[in-house]
Order: sequence, then C-alpha cells, then structure tokens
Amino acid sequence: MRLPLFLLLLAASPLVLAHDDRAADAGVDARAAIEDTNRSFEATFADADAEGMAGLYSRDGQVLPSGSDAISGHQAIAAYWRAAFDAGLEGVDLETLELDTHGDRATEVGRYTLHGAGEQVIDRGKYVIIWTRENGEWKLHRDIFNSNTPAAAPSGDAAMLTRRDLEWTQMIPGVAFAPAYGDWQSGRHGKFVRFDPGASAPMHTHSNPYNGIVLEGRLTNPYAGEVEPAEMEAGTHWYVPAAAEHSNTCVSEQPCLFYTYGDAAWDIALVEE
Repeated sequence: MRLPLFLLLLAASPLVLAHDDRAADAGVDARAAIEDTNRSFEATFADADAEGMAGLYSRDGQVLPSGSDAISGHQAIAAYWRAAFDAGLEGVDLETLELDTHGDRATEVGRYTLHGAGEQVIDRGKYVIIWTRENGEWKLHRDIFNSNTPAAAPSGDAAMLTRRDLEWTQMIPGVAFAPAYGDWQSGRHGKFVRFDPGASAPMHTHSNPYNGIVLEGRLTNPYAGEVEPAEMEAGTHWYVPAAAEHSNTCVSEQPCLFYTYGDAAWDIALVEE
C-alpha cells in the first residue's frame, strides 16, 4: 500500500522535531560548559598555575600566538604560560562574542584584556578558539590570539649596514654582539649576536621583551624547567617575554648568528642558582 506523501511527512515530523530539540539542548549544554571553562581559565591564570593552564588544553592542543611558532603539547604550553606569568601577567578577562557548536567541536570568537600588577591593563586583543570535547570535557584545542596594539612603524632615513660594517663587542667568552640600529641601552634597537660553536649563555633574564631570528647555525633557547628545547635553525623566529628566565646555546658545528630587535632598552641579568 502506498501512503500519501503528506501522511509520510506527518509521521516523520515528531522524529525531526525531537532531533532538533536534542541538538538545541546539546548546544545549550556545550555553551554552559565552555563558559565554565573560560571562568576556570581566568581563575587559573590569576593563580599563575602554568600546569593548570596546560590541563585546560586537549591532548594535542596548540597555542598559536601572534609572532611565534605553534606551541604544541602540555609541556610546551605550560612553559609558555610560566614565562608569561614570570613576565608579570597577573590576570585576564575573556568575553565571548560568538560561539558555534557542531557535535564534539565548537568555535568561539571573543576578546581579551590582560592585566599586570594592580589591575594595570597590559594589552587588549581578540581570539579564536577551536574547542573539542575530550572524555566528556570541553578542552581548548587551538588557541589563536593577537593584540589590538599596532606594531611600531619604522622611522628615520633609509640606511644600509653591511657585514663589514659591524662592530663586535664580546659579552662573555664565545659570545659577541654588534649594534645594527637605534640605541640598545635606552630604547628601540636591533643588533646581531654571534655564538661560537658550543658557546652558551647561562640562565638569565632581560628587563624588556625582544624578538629574534636565526640567520646561521642552530640555536636553542630553553626556558627555566624546559628539558628538551627545540633546535632553532636558520629562518626561525622566536620571542622572549620580559623577565623570562632562559639560556642560549649554539648546538651546531658552525658559529650561530642571529638578529634580535626590540622597542625598549636591552639588558641582561644572570639568574642566581
């Protein structure tokens, strides 16, 4: 017997409606769980708990900050947040602007405010998070964020500095630097740094952040507590936050040459063991 089409549609409609209701309920539950995790993120950040921060990410989670390579895995993520706390970050406020759920995945768009000591606003920016449900819990799977603060624009007349023009100053045995532009003792500047093969700078800190780019050789830049730092080859960019404890070693058979630059004075303070 062939039933009229409208009867078939009528019979199926309760099932469709039930499915839609369940999907809507699941979306509401996901939103509530993600909101709770965001509040946990803020509280864990305020406690400067680097290991706790790493635990909010999925097993193969990644932090994808602006101006940096991807930071993958709980150990590296914990080291990243530990360096941020050591640099003076004390709080973060998260505000969700959009949240779309689809099964065990969700995508969130929001904005953040970073605080230092005394609730001083350090930075404002935006973020996109891809969430995944892992063992029944919502975890940050991909954490992408960048600042609203525009990058400093270069200024001054056109100039060129050749390798022959560099004036090298020894810092410690096997390590030397040569200024490129600006005044490294007082403000915005760039400089070349050279390590002999096997040369190492012991654990130290800087008062201000800086960026670095490897030009020749292979270099490591482990932070305090980091056991197996990545080897950075030519073309690698890295960023060191202010007050972050780290060291450098040239691990290649050839000398290491890299370029560093920053918007504030550069100094170095050895960490007492």
